[in-house]
Amino acid sequence: MKYIDSSARIADETVAHWMKRTVESGILEFRCQAGYFTLDGLSLLLPALKECSAAGATVRLLLGSNDSATIASHVAFVAGTLGIPQSNVSLGVVTFASSLFHPKTYHFVRKDGSKTAYVGSANLTGAAISGLNIEAGMILDTKDADSSLVLDKISGKVDEWFANQLPGLFVVSKPSDVDDLLGSGILALTATRSERDIPESDGREREPRTRIARHRLTAVFALPTIESVAEEPRKLRRVRTRVEERRFLRATEASFHYPQGTHLGHILAILYYFSGDRSGTPFDDRFIRLAGSLGSGRIAHYRRQIKYKLQAAMELGLLEDVRLAEDSDTYVPRLSEDGAKLWTLISNFVDPALLALQEDEEGGFSSKMPESPAFYNGLLRGAFAKSSELRIFALSIFLTMPAIKQMLQLLYQQERTRSVQKARIYETFFDFDPVKNFCDAMGVDPGTTEAARHRCPFLLNVLDSCGVITQSASSIRVEKLAVSPDMLVAEGEDEGVGPLRLEAIGKGWASGEFALSEKDTVGLRELFGERFLTERYYLPELMEIQA
Repeated sequence: MKYIDSSARIADETVAHWMKRTVESGILEFRCQAGYFTLDGLSLLLPALKECSAAGATVRLLLGSNDSATIASHVAFVAGTLGIPQSNVSLGVVTFASSLFHPKTYHFVRKDGSKTAYVGSANLTGAAISGLNIEAGMILDTKDADSSLVLDKISGKVDEWFANQLPGLFVVSKPSDVDDLLGSGILALTATRSERDIPESDGREREPRTRIARHRLTAVFALPTIESVAEEPRKLRRVRTRVEERRFLRATEASFHYPQGTHLGHILAILYYFSGDRSGTPFDDRFIRLAGSLGSGRIAHYRRQIKYKLQAAMELGLLEDVRLAEDSDTYVPRLSEDGAKLWTLISNFVDPALLALQEDEEGGFSSKMPESPAFYNGLLRGAFAKSSELRIFALSIFLTMPAIKQMLQLLYQQERTRSVQKARIYETFFDFDPVKNFCDAMGVDPGTTEAARHRCPFLLNVLDSCGVITQSASSIRVEKLAVSPDMLVAEGEDEGVGPLRLEAIGKGWASGEFALSEKDTVGLRELFGERFLTERYYLPELMEIQA
């Protein structure tokens, strides 16, 4: 048994030092319960926990969200890293209306069968385990002849929460659970307090205090950044945006979700202009009005057109989103990291002269591009053919846009034929149940047939550029089956079956032999038609959509 106390201000006296040594010795299982949690608190453990999860070893995490202080994106990132749903992985959020969830225990089983645990004051936050905060606790270890019974009780108490579904526990078993916890106010959208541990409060008002200068501490153990331990650093930002979508992106204009007056030439132009100095360009700040009055006259018309283009880029995640800005009044649009990377990958295939917005009759800017929408679709297809890195990255952005998936669902699950008239698409799109459900969730009204004529072309152009469809002036021809896990799950089914179904379809597509249960096969044919997963199915090529 060992006592550690970070007031000594040395790395050996921190929880992080103990965690690092334990992980390096090789771990088989991990359990914890912590009153407060931030993602950097797990930075030392995430690679090892991911390996445990993949190997079928036990990982159980109980994370408090007292006063709704835990950030939804952090929980979502952990769930994604551990591959939830997994039978060997348990992730739970604990919260109470009138009490705090306040334990801090961390328990490891090493590969050699020995066990060690920390019990003390340090929460699972970067400030606590790195020694930025003053924390103290006891370390028990069977290698030091500490009682195995006591160590088993520490791990058993974590197991008990999940086995008995104790009051206050919310189990995260699928991605939408995080959305629901965020929407219900149990998890937070962003940090509303310091990332240091939050002090306990009895709810009483305090008397004003005299200001006295306080000593400032620094961490004594350097934690790795999440970017350095994550397999794909950008996933944290992408997960966060998708988790926030349900709550924070509600009640916004329909032109975010269903772009109008926009084609892929405009998206390329935005990438080009926003990659440099925009002063004096068609995207100068004086032309950008994303909220409030657009002014009057010719400039108001141009601002409205630019607004539609920027909203489309934000929905694709290529621009920093005004809907996520803390202060929309001071917001200045910039390329997101995905936007900057996409432009870097595609810039060698695009002549900037093709991206210059043309002047109108009076010498001012207009939103008209030098070439037709079909030209830019073809330009992208050609670039994708020359660079697999560009193609994979671009498709992970374009084909994961919610409205794009809805269009794919309409083609595969409603039309179920290779050739579809555009007039029919316009007539049925906003009456399609997945579209109506999404509009309801986002707080926007479904569009009319006339609105669909202005909004659906963007979606069809994206699919055209990605090689999923080809199109003429009046019809489209479906060339590939492009599906993601969530498109393989019917309403009311467990979302966890989606990835398993996609894996089985991907492995069996060429041979026609699919490792699917009868229930899965029946469910998929209800979605895609009776010929799905047979040699008579009308689409010969599969494209797996990866986020």
